[in-house]
Amino acid sequence: MKKMFIVPLAIAAVVAVGYMGYGAYSPQSEEEALLLENVEALTKIEGCRNTITCYSTFKGVDSDKADIRTKDCSPCGMNVYCESMADKGECCAD
Repeated sequence: MKKMFIVPLAIAAVVAVGYMGYGAYSPQSEEEALLLENVEALTKIEGCRNTITCYSTFKGVDSDKADIRTKDCSPCGMNVYCESMADKGECCAD
């Protein structure tokens, strides 16, 4: 009789722990990920007194035809000489 009570109780406990673990590690929706990314971006720039326009992608860096001087986003504010750039952003120059 005691086994008949313990076995279903153990099964229920395993199912409950599995359900809670699945909920904790399930992937985020695209909306949640985008919201988190926006909040992180706002907190990085909001506390900054001096932001600069920068770029993340460059073509023809330090080539003979590199006639554009711009700023790199990583590390923030580093001068880059290139032919063209893309992926405009802002970084904190403080």
